[in-house]
Amino acid sequence: MKHYHFGEISSTNDYIGHLLQIEDEVVVTAEFQTKGRGRNEKNWFGEYKSNLYYSYGKKHHKEVNYEELVSYQFIGCLAVLKLLMSIAPNVAFRLKYPNDVYAKCPNGWKKISGVLVEHSFSGERCENSVIGIGINVNQREFPISEGINPTSLSLLGIETEPEKLIEPLSNNIKKYLNYPSNKIFEEWSNKLNVFDKIIIVSNKSGLWIAKKLYPNGQLELQSIDTGELTIVDNSNSIRYELD
Repeated sequence: MKHYHFGEISSTNDYIGHLLQIEDEVVVTAEFQTKGRGRNEKNWFGEYKSNLYYSYGKKHHKEVNYEELVSYQFIGCLAVLKLLMSIAPNVAFRLKYPNDVYAKCPNGWKKISGVLVEHSFSGERCENSVIGIGINVNQREFPISEGINPTSLSLLGIETEPEKLIEPLSNNIKKYLNYPSNKIFEEWSNKLNVFDKIIIVSNKSGLWIAKKLYPNGQLELQSIDTGELTIVDNSNSIRYELD
């Protein structure tokens, strides 16, 4: 698997799409992204050479079913979680629905990583899948962002460099890609700490509670006030406490 590294790039997810025209499987990393982004096209800012800016891309030579495509998001989250637990075994990490990883800090849970999965289609056939990952490594100051309270490995007392995370992260992704989709979903759902939590949905009034998690990544919520059921997914923003 080839690895391309850049000093500065618009976004690793964007560039990897070009490489997948000539490569079957590739990793792209950068020291800085000028147009880094997260879910729902939110900007994702990171300092130069301080964090891991990473994308894994795979070209599909045969038809891929829906469950396999959905599992790429679960794979990205699990691969990051496994990596962080291995390099910081004394720190508690948790997945937060739908695509973030949080670390336990003295003053509460803080975001340390986000995952952005994108698929490219020709008609109904998926041609490429990309797992974009950002991990806060040595950055110690962060811009104020609504609803996000970040941390980094350095702030957690873990000293390492972004380039040291590339190979083990890629190995984790490759490992999970060999798992059946149902096993990946089972592990991802078991790692989520979303049930029995009071949930706020950005575009809905009132308070909600999680009732069911579906293999396609959707989460069924029930209104505490009215009993109404609703479905949320990657396109929704929800807030809840991990503890």
